[in-house]
Amino acid sequence: MPQTMPWGAEYTLLGEFNLPANLFTLNDATLGVLDGNCYLDGRTEDDLTDRLLNVEISRGRHDQFQDFQAGTMRLTLSNNDRELDPVNSSSRYWDPVTGTSGVTIRRKMTLKYEDTKVFTGRITDIDISYDPTSSPNTRSTVTIDVADDFVLLANTTMDEYLPTSQLSGARVNAILALPEVNYTGPTSIDTGTVTCLDDPVADQTRTIDALQAVAATERGYLFFKGDGTLTFTDRIAGSPTPLKVFADDGTGQEYEALSIVYGQENLYNRVVCTPIDSVNPGVADDATSQSTFGISTLSIGGLLCSDADAQTLANYLLAQYKDPSYRFDGMSVTFIGDNIDLTNQQEIIDLELGDVVRVIKNFSIGSPTAVYQNVAIEHIDHAISPQSHTITYRYAPAPFSTLTRSATGSGTGTQTATGLRITGKTASGTGGATTGDTAVGLHVAPRTATGSGTGSQTASGVKTKLRTATGSGTGTESATYTIQYVLILDSVTKGLLDTNILGN
Repeated sequence: MPQTMPWGAEYTLLGEFNLPANLFTLNDATLGVLDGNCYLDGRTEDDLTDRLLNVEISRGRHDQFQDFQAGTMRLTLSNNDRELDPVNSSSRYWDPVTGTSGVTIRRKMTLKYEDTKVFTGRITDIDISYDPTSSPNTRSTVTIDVADDFVLLANTTMDEYLPTSQLSGARVNAILALPEVNYTGPTSIDTGTVTCLDDPVADQTRTIDALQAVAATERGYLFFKGDGTLTFTDRIAGSPTPLKVFADDGTGQEYEALSIVYGQENLYNRVVCTPIDSVNPGVADDATSQSTFGISTLSIGGLLCSDADAQTLANYLLAQYKDPSYRFDGMSVTFIGDNIDLTNQQEIIDLELGDVVRVIKNFSIGSPTAVYQNVAIEHIDHAISPQSHTITYRYAPAPFSTLTRSATGSGTGTQTATGLRITGKTASGTGGATTGDTAVGLHVAPRTATGSGTGSQTASGVKTKLRTATGSGTGTESATYTIQYVLILDSVTKGLLDTNILGN
């Protein structure tokens, strides 16, 4: 049954070790209904929580240029009664019909925090330890290694495959539906933003390799969630609203052991992205960074997209990595005693790979006195014992950070902008506007906005510095913006978009 830990939360460990029961049977009025009281492999989940001594979980990747690997869970369980010994024919998990134990590889294991599945996978290895036989009482533990279904996809190969040109999400679904793959687990597949071309896939290619090639082309995330859902995301472009704030000044959840790096680990001022059979790969250079730091090249090959899309990807990566960055690399938080209430515990447990959080660090000396960053979760570790539960995160820079600022100007009313700035850009425009225009959005390509009316005007986007817009006049206004600036038109009758608006 679920066990309540000293920090107040219930944990449950379930394993499909039981003997066959209610086996799914075709044409049976009761056992032929999958959502009824029957099971595909005929096994129900057995509660092993009272045996649990220690848990170690590792999910994700340690570098944003690596592929996601199989998530793993290592369980240490008490086995003094030998119930978990696969050769014990007296065990409740022994099947006398087949002469085998239900404690075997490929059996499903699930660890839950309250109702949230922290890890779901299949057994890959079982190791048993016994104290010397001279001990007066049998003392034994079992270590069970569990992996998510990346292992299944890694052990499945594809026949020669001739795909059609399709968006990356459709390509993932097409691979999973191949007869020789026939993946039937739960999935969450985004549409994708990049078209994968009709390049053939060689015979006996591992399914996981084909899927990771799609993820590399999209520059999205491909991983298994804690509940066992295979997840594929669109290209990560950041989030204007962090899902959780961690802080050391009382303004967010308290954390421990924040690590910060500043160096050339992720400095790339030349990016080369090469599709399969490319004649003109995407190449992006930053001359200023190269002159200052020397040339550091990031090369990504085997992409499934066009040369034009490869160029877009090269530009995207160069903008993120052309300069060295002061980067929050990792952080940990521990449930112990009553240090974190159940509401905040649940919010922390719910954080997934790819989620964006904000981390705030304050300093007692020096300037600035505080630094914050929005970061994307790349790796999650759990270490659970009867005394505590420690969660350790590894981060990658989110493509942008957010900050809310207010700007006022001449005329009537005030205006508020939430916006983003990555690199200096210039915007120009002519014309006039009456108060009342409304514009919402983040511009990543040239766009034109017009409007008229009365009242105040509000724009939402992303920016990290205060900007002021002034002007006078009447009429409508047309403005063309260059990538990554959201300009705020004040409640005035005319506003010229000159360099005084942008600044640095």
